[in-house]
Formats: sequence, C-alpha cells, structure tokens
Amino acid sequence: MLQFQLSNFRLDRGYVLKFRASLLEAAKEHLNELYQELLAPVRNQLKGRRLVVIPHETLHHVPFHALFDGAHYLVDSFAVSYAPSASIYMQCCKKLADPSGGSLILGVPDSRAPLDL
Repeated sequence: MLQFQLSNFRLDRGYVLKFRASLLEAAKEHLNELYQELLAPVRNQLKGRRLVVIPHETLHHVPFHALFDGAHYLVDSFAVSYAPSASIYMQCCKKLADPSGGSLILGVPDSRAPLDL
C-alpha cells in the first residue's frame, strides 16, 4: 500500500498540488503502520544516533528512514544507513577510511522525481 501511495506523487503536477495534503496524510498513515509493525517493538532498545538497516526480501522496499512514529520520522532521531547484507557490512566496518580523499556523491536524474512543492 505504501508503494502505491508513493506512486501517486509521480502523477500530474496539478493533481499532486490539488491533493497534496491528503496524499501526504495517507503516506504518513502507511509509514506509521510500518513503524508500528517493524520498529515500535524494539524502539526502546535502540541506542545511539546511528542506525544501520540490513533489510531482507520485501523489506528492501521499505524506506526505513521515512518511518513515522506519529510525530517524527525515523531520520529525525537517527542517521539511517543501509547495507545489502551483514557480511558486506562487516567487511566495510573493517576497512579504514582514507581521510585525505574527497567524497563521491552520485545522483541519477529522473523526470519522475518529485517536484519541490
């Protein structure tokens, strides 16, 4: 249901502007449902400011950083990052960072990307 709701934001700009409030509210409801199912049961056990998510199967489609507790998004409380698997995450943790190099930031232009409303 969340994927369907998010796809509505890729519809015609006029439609999105007209129904912006209801689209956003519906998306927040679905994000809250996922929060209640996936994170609420363990939320009190999460310590620190960093959260690494290693999703499995259909959880790869869940935007964990956008989960909504009813007042705040998860990214408001944690720096959320993702790893494709626990073994790859462990390999990355063992590597030393090169502080002398610059950052590489990539983006893919997409005409379907949401417009700044």
